[in-house]
Amino acid sequence: MSLPERLGRLRRVDRIGAGGFATVWLYHDDELDSPVAVKALADNWAQRTDVCDRFLEEARILRRADSDHVVRVYDIGAVDGTPYFVMSYADRGSLADLLADGPVAPERMVDLLSQAGDGIAVLHRHGIIHRDIKPQNLLLRSTPDGGERVLVADLGVAKAMLHASGLTQVVGTPSYMAPEQATGIGLDLRADVHALGAVGYHLLTGRLVREGGIGALATPELPPAPSRVADVPSTYDGPLLRALQLEPGDRWPDVPSFVAGLRGASEATTVALGGPPPPPPLPAPSPARGAGWLRPLLLALLVLVVTFAIAFGVTRVVRGDDGGGSSGQPTGEPSGEPSGSSSPAADITYAPLVLDAKQRYDTHEVRLNGVVWSYPVPRGWAAYAISADGSDADLLPDEQVDQRAQVRWRPADEPLRGGYSLRARVLDTKNTMAEQIAQKVGELKASPDLRDVDVYQQTHEAVYFTFRDKEGRLRNNYFRWREGDQGTVSLEVSVTGRAGDKPGLTALLDQVAGEAVLNP
Repeated sequence: MSLPERLGRLRRVDRIGAGGFATVWLYHDDELDSPVAVKALADNWAQRTDVCDRFLEEARILRRADSDHVVRVYDIGAVDGTPYFVMSYADRGSLADLLADGPVAPERMVDLLSQAGDGIAVLHRHGIIHRDIKPQNLLLRSTPDGGERVLVADLGVAKAMLHASGLTQVVGTPSYMAPEQATGIGLDLRADVHALGAVGYHLLTGRLVREGGIGALATPELPPAPSRVADVPSTYDGPLLRALQLEPGDRWPDVPSFVAGLRGASEATTVALGGPPPPPPLPAPSPARGAGWLRPLLLALLVLVVTFAIAFGVTRVVRGDDGGGSSGQPTGEPSGEPSGSSSPAADITYAPLVLDAKQRYDTHEVRLNGVVWSYPVPRGWAAYAISADGSDADLLPDEQVDQRAQVRWRPADEPLRGGYSLRARVLDTKNTMAEQIAQKVGELKASPDLRDVDVYQQTHEAVYFTFRDKEGRLRNNYFRWREGDQGTVSLEVSVTGRAGDKPGLTALLDQVAGEAVLNP
């Protein structure tokens, strides 16, 4: 749409760009004497409430990120029902404009990717996988000292919009997309590692990682090493090719480690060309004169702390509780902790599941052999089909969501591995509640696919347990059942997530199972 000449104190200057989902305009804040960009949703999508919600959620995510290397959002609004948000203006265009002049020097490539990596890492810490890292979405803005700053923009919500609309088109640029994005299944933060590596490859060599459309991702191949196609030092081959590996497990585990690899290559290149080596780490400060009494004192304090910790741990074991008082059965969140498990590996730093009183829900259905259950789902979550082995199959179009016997739900940006999810399922069984619980516990303990299973709590209608995933991280998994008209188990609701998701998982399980209704 064409935004009006004035938006409050903002004066329209020009249109910056337009796409299938949004148009970006340049405005000027006359009171602050500052240019800003205004992004408005396209007219054909503005009539969809769910798409408008996703569009504004992008603005909220960018606002929460609050990073020098992520586009900042200053305000949101609507004109004639079309939402828009006001954000940072990148006066130097994007990396795509930079590439129009050909490859850049290796040192500049490392600097640009380091800045972009800082912004992407912030998004990852907020639980967001960008999904559409490419030169056009890495903007350049002047700094007061005459330098340039990279800003990460456009969070790839177009893909989520299409899935929410029941379309199957994959949005993204195949030249930069990770191979797993061709199906949309199994995405995690390593998809962004691949995309950032593809941008670095393009900046360094002037060549794309791959040519062709989405079909090129069906049989992907690694590109040749950068030093084979351009006059660049071979020290950059390893870091870039590792980022571009076809299997996520073969790539750098996250963006910061990839950026560190690039910086290491830059330092090695400098040394190889006869430059000075990087400065050695500063030595530890020597103790001050007259402070010889300090070490014995610290040692004595350490002994006291260790002694207290051991005594406290023994007290907890003897009492048999978690140090929180009563050891009786809980009425809400399970208070017990898994026993007999070693310390969990570090979770991927996605934001934990948090539900509050302001959370809005949509009503959906699962059905089997004439039995239909209605149940609530947090608004904005995406529905996935479930294959025979229990894994996610594919995103479901709107018209199929309420026609399945079971559906798995997760936020559109939550990773398929390592994140949290909800499943609703109609059961075809004659089991009573007690029989169902006993059967589930037996299956868990006998499962060859689950490691370190610890069924640490049961109630009259629920089972709470933990296990370890393939990466060794501790996972929470909770089941709760509802009876049908015949007094036998009819509906199964389950949630799974990380250690930090535990309170949110409990609240989600109680909300969904507690509000589910058997339709007549």
